[in-house]
Amino acid sequence: MKPQTLPTVRVFAPEQWGEIDRFVNLHGETYKFSGRDGRAVAGVRNHFQKALTLQGLAIKLRPGLDIDCEQLETRGYSPALNAQELSAVVEATFLELYSSLDCTVKVLRAVYGDGSRSFPDSTRKLFYNYERVTGSFPDNLKKVFRGADWYNGLLYLRDELTHLATGSCTMDHKTGIVQYMHMGMRVREPLIKPLLAGA
Repeated sequence: MKPQTLPTVRVFAPEQWGEIDRFVNLHGETYKFSGRDGRAVAGVRNHFQKALTLQGLAIKLRPGLDIDCEQLETRGYSPALNAQELSAVVEATFLELYSSLDCTVKVLRAVYGDGSRSFPDSTRKLFYNYERVTGSFPDNLKKVFRGADWYNGLLYLRDELTHLATGSCTMDHKTGIVQYMHMGMRVREPLIKPLLAGA
């Protein structure tokens, strides 16, 4: 009789890490963060991972829209409960992405703020004033901010969802394509296009 072998669990696999995981796991030797800033480091990864989890959940909920369509065809109406669930998950995904970005800015401030008043204390302010930041804030990061043409769309949608109305998901009956619509997006449509271009 062969002896039973237990499965091996590998907990250290840096070759499979992305940029966020590398920083979260290896920053301790370079930076000594406060407890709050350390939680922000964890928040970058955790909120981003949550956004990916919600994206996967949205894909799982997608078939429910077929039920809404079937109700509409057979009964002449539908309470669109499945569309409401999908919309809630899509909106939560956007909010989690912004939260991850928010945590990223807190970490950048901890690394490059140098106690300088020129480093803004909010995500919005940093994205609008990154050129004015003095001190050790590197030019290659400023270049990243210059190329972030998606930020205004994400910010606008985040503000709408947090402070105003929510949107809804609908499905084109002929093509099966799912669209997310928000009335606030019509007001400043050019800002939203970069955000949805890859969707």
